[in-house]
Amino acid sequence: MLSRVEHAHGDDAGRAALVRDLMRRQSRLGLRIAAVFVLILVGLPLLNLYLPDAMATHVGGFSLTWLLLAALFYPVTWLLSWSFVRGSDRIEAAIVTEMRASLVVPPPASSPPLGSSETPPATTRRKLFVEDEE
Repeated sequence: MLSRVEHAHGDDAGRAALVRDLMRRQSRLGLRIAAVFVLILVGLPLLNLYLPDAMATHVGGFSLTWLLLAALFYPVTWLLSWSFVRGSDRIEAAIVTEMRASLVVPPPASSPPLGSSETPPATTRRKLFVEDEE
């Protein structure tokens, strides 16, 4: 099991607020992308129901219905996925920038040489999780 360990410095409440903000922003983005996807998913059968003559029009050897279902549905799904990932990355970058701006961490005095058994000073060491003993 993993349990949370307090940070040597920093404001955990501020970090928790940033994480909540990150989750809220990504949820809003996900809901917008999902709404577009559901609109397409529900819209295609509705187009077939209410505009059967237009959907029966042949385009490139396919009826418009099959062109939308077989050829265009997957690229549109990939485009929606790509836009979610790109938007999510932008949100995460903004949160990281905000987090870095809110942290005041003193830089380490000097790094120990490679192979040295010295541990860094306690002020620069951070542990997020440790294993619990059962």
